[in-house]
Amino acid sequence: VTVDGAQVQLLPGKEHRFTWVLTGDGLGAAVNDNDPQVTGRVPLPFAGRDDASERTATLASHWLVQATQVLSGENAANSALLRGFSTRPEVPSFEELYRLKSGAIAIYPMYRGVAQLVGMDSLDAGENLADQATAVRSAVENGFDFVFVHHKDTDTAGHSGDFAAKVAAIEAFDATLPAFLAAGLDVIAITGDHSTPTSMKEHSWHAVPLLVHSKRALPVEGVPFHDRGCVYGDIGTIRGHELMPLLMAHADRLDKFGA
Repeated sequence: VTVDGAQVQLLPGKEHRFTWVLTGDGLGAAVNDNDPQVTGRVPLPFAGRDDASERTATLASHWLVQATQVLSGENAANSALLRGFSTRPEVPSFEELYRLKSGAIAIYPMYRGVAQLVGMDSLDAGENLADQATAVRSAVENGFDFVFVHHKDTDTAGHSGDFAAKVAAIEAFDATLPAFLAAGLDVIAITGDHSTPTSMKEHSWHAVPLLVHSKRALPVEGVPFHDRGCVYGDIGTIRGHELMPLLMAHADRLDKFGA
């Protein structure tokens, strides 16, 4: 679709999500989201924080008017929310940083996209956890050194405020864990990228649990794997950027750990 001299492309995602790609001259990404983040409220107007971004905001506004007209009368959706305006970032690849051949096994498209931004191969994840476990085994057999597996259902249940569904999502992963353990990995880390408490229905600042399984890991007797239990584990509280060196040490991939 052409809007005021710029090209707009829509790429389908999963469920209600899609990617809005704008191509043209003189564009900027410093544009606010139009999502009010509250059900029932009118979408926010787009605004740019510089001239180039103001052009993007104007194009987004014009496109949204047309999209709303096309969707008028539809039950499933009658407009669109655009969030996270950005350009492709210049970041080093995972292989450049860690010298590891890496693959991503994620069912949800956004996480495949993020993985591809850092140079990971997007591997066929199938449709469920059992398929993902099979994909991990295949990746190991095909020479991948590192595999990122993403399980979306816990976050979805958190946003819905559905505690029972979140418990079920965790239990579903637990049931599949033996298949992941049998895939031939030297190290397995189980953690999250953020907390989504069902009591809040949103992302929160709380630390996420972290479990590391390897032949080098020290057993911690009597400590359950949950948010409160991990406070008493031997890893302690670390920052995200400290995780990869720790995992590589557990995999005997470092000549020396620390100074």
